Amino acid sequence: TFSKELEQYNISPMESHFASILYLLVNGVAYICLLLPVLLVLMLTGKLTQAELVGSGLLVGVTLVLIGQLALMFRRQGIIYPIVIRFLPDLPDFLASWKNKTIRQRSLFLAFVGALCVDVCGVFLLWISLQGLHIDVSPFVALVGYVITILVLTFSPLFQGVGLVELSLAFGLTQFGLSNSQAVAGTLLFRVFQLWVPFGLGLIVYLGR
Repeated sequence: TFSKELEQYNISPMESHFASILYLLVNGVAYICLLLPVLLVLMLTGKLTQAELVGSGLLVGVTLVLIGQLALMFRRQGIIYPIVIRFLPDLPDFLASWKNKTIRQRSLFLAFVGALCVDVCGVFLLWISLQGLHIDVSPFVALVGYVITILVLTFSPLFQGVGLVELSLAFGLTQFGLSNSQAVAGTLLFRVFQLWVPFGLGLIVYLGR
């Protein structure tokens, strides 16, 4: 989206695409690091039905496969490589130019830490939204709710999963003893600050630039 704007900083479109792929990889790994402990605790406490357990296993498997395919793409291998080539025909030349370069592992690690911190902030935002409505829940409930939010956002065809996230998160919260009204109120307050306030500020900045 902003590859042209980045060119003024001597960042080519292909380099920005490459960074975007790394961004996806890092965020995927950070999400898996949140998802797996949540699934483990839910399994041990018997909160997951057999269908939910199978679905969660498939989700983790698909996510890991996608991350693996993105990693293989840098070696010109994998299933998605020929698909990406159709949309980015300059990719082989770019990968060849990067053949003798190395990714700074420290920077990649810091990117992972940053992605994890963003997720933790999202969990805290949901928890504090519920607390603000005098709904006392444990941070783990907020963690489960946030995992649901990111899951729906990832696969939703709608802008920021509008509607789907609200329904899924509200339903998920009711599974931890919240009433329907509490779950809906907490979800809507969370979405105001998680989506609409940042979107509004971003829109103002974009139109005023």
